[in-house]
Amino acid sequence: MVFKSCIGSGPKVHSQKNSPSGRPLASAPRRVSYKPANAKAIESGQFATARGHAFTRDDIQRARMIEAVMCDFAISRAEMLDDYGMDPAALGRTFQSVHAEFEGLVDVTPDGLFIPPAARALTRIIARSFDAYDLSK
Repeated sequence: MVFKSCIGSGPKVHSQKNSPSGRPLASAPRRVSYKPANAKAIESGQFATARGHAFTRDDIQRARMIEAVMCDFAISRAEMLDDYGMDPAALGRTFQSVHAEFEGLVDVTPDGLFIPPAARALTRIIARSFDAYDLSK
């Protein structure tokens, strides 16, 4: 049976494996580069950081729904289908899920989802249900 292990740390790392007879066999040390990517970028004249986030289609759709709820207290079904290319069945499931979670506080109609004036104080809580990155779920 052959077992591998690593001895030490830092620029010189020795790997060791045992022969079938059980005696250790050491390989020659090898140099490992520990220079961080940001240091390499600076040395090559580039910025050390990367900016931005690659938004998925779902991110964009959810962002618009959150914006619409927060600003207009409503999400237009036609807008989400026509302008954001959302799947009608997925949109329907999303609306029904929010309606079930906040029964009596949101209205779902063929035109979309609406927050009536009496429930608008809870708009931020309702909007969180559209957030795919909400850590409280």
